[in-house]
Amino acid sequence: MPDFLLVHDAGHGKWEWEGVWGHLEHARRTREPMLHPLFTAWRVALPDLPGHGTHFCADPPQRLTAEACAQALADAAAQVALRKPILVVHGLTASLALLASQRLKDAPSRVVLLAGVVPPAGQTPLQALPSAVRLALRGQRLLPAPRGYLRLHREFVLKILASDMDYPKAGALLLKRLTPIPLTPFQQALPADALKPPCPVTYVVLTQDRLYPPEHQRQTAQRLGAEVLEIGAGHEAPLSRPEEVAQVLLRWA
Repeated sequence: MPDFLLVHDAGHGKWEWEGVWGHLEHARRTREPMLHPLFTAWRVALPDLPGHGTHFCADPPQRLTAEACAQALADAAAQVALRKPILVVHGLTASLALLASQRLKDAPSRVVLLAGVVPPAGQTPLQALPSAVRLALRGQRLLPAPRGYLRLHREFVLKILASDMDYPKAGALLLKRLTPIPLTPFQQALPADALKPPCPVTYVVLTQDRLYPPEHQRQTAQRLGAEVLEIGAGHEAPLSRPEEVAQVLLRWA
């Protein structure tokens, strides 16, 4: 099984990959029961980006840039010595991961974008979102949050992010763990060459996504020359459909 570098979405943390990781681990145990205790055939990195997860409000401002986030991902991959990893990234952090793909000590064998928001050259990730979503986010800047962060309103989370999840599931898996989003890395435009992955790209279209609708996803995939797969899920597919996401990744195992 290949190594994996799993990159969470904005405002999330490595916790969003727990279900996917569990299915990947189950597949490894099933296929290699004798090798499993040695952990020789598979490594995985589940980093928290600066300003996210365990680093929420813990990083100084200079760590909250696109460049610093990309370097943090490269450092996380080096720390566990990932070998030609499959780089999997979800949502708004896609451009940060593409920038990191050029810095990995061992270049990725594939990039998998799960509803990845990759702006055209000269635009920021936030500018690449649909106008209605940008307007909704602008209104949420009035909510109390640490300076430089954006807190998402619970109704935005439930109706846009968790559109295919019932309230108990969304509350347990998302609402209680989501943190305000550090704005700086998503307000920075990256040069065109930074958004060109050095390997094949697979784009997974989430057909019920309300944050980055399917038509936007397909346009992004076309611009990147990516292979396109589909999952019938909303934006939070790693939480709502972890087995289906894991099955996509196991195509290359």
